[in-house]
Amino acid sequence: ERKGGTLNLLGTTIPEFFSDPEVTFYPSGAAFCFPATEKISLNSDFFLYYEDVFLGWLLRLQGKKIKKIPDITVLHFSSFSARKKPSAFLSFHQERNRLLLIFSLFPFPLLVKIFPLVLVDLVIRWFSALIGRKSLWGILLAQLSILFSPLSIWRKRKMYFPLHDKVEELCLPLLSGQLLPFPSIWNTLSLGYCRLARIPVYEIAQKDRVHS
Repeated sequence: ERKGGTLNLLGTTIPEFFSDPEVTFYPSGAAFCFPATEKISLNSDFFLYYEDVFLGWLLRLQGKKIKKIPDITVLHFSSFSARKKPSAFLSFHQERNRLLLIFSLFPFPLLVKIFPLVLVDLVIRWFSALIGRKSLWGILLAQLSILFSPLSIWRKRKMYFPLHDKVEELCLPLLSGQLLPFPSIWNTLSLGYCRLARIPVYEIAQKDRVHS
């Protein structure tokens, strides 16, 4: 059974994170279902990537639960459509939508706290792109598009203001304090910073629960 995944504070997927295979932070865009009585739709701002992640955030901020059913198998041709698109196009939408999620849903005090992690993460992403994992041009364009769209970002933030005060209680304890989805010294440093800045990510919340 594959473990359920989560996100880190910067919107990066951390796969197979939870020890309980039924726990996951957001529904997989490949296949998910919900009661017919629920009025659920995907946000059109998130084209190609992060539409399922954004939905997971909204559901949790509304107090709803998301459960993974590990016994069900779904055949999914991963990136079947994306393979036909240029690398810069894919990198742009991945990076833009990740940043759009953070700046739409995170309360301002949390954005201030994670700013040092954002800077470190940007450097890591630029370096990763330079060694050929993703398109640096696409990533830079995405970051610039967010930087030079303050009014658009502000309007999106206003839409979700009523949910901002629920982020720390309902979402942070399920997010990881790791920077990278694999073992790294950066993860150790990031978790140390989260402890110092009193950001109650999953690893810290679990440790505090054990010691209480």
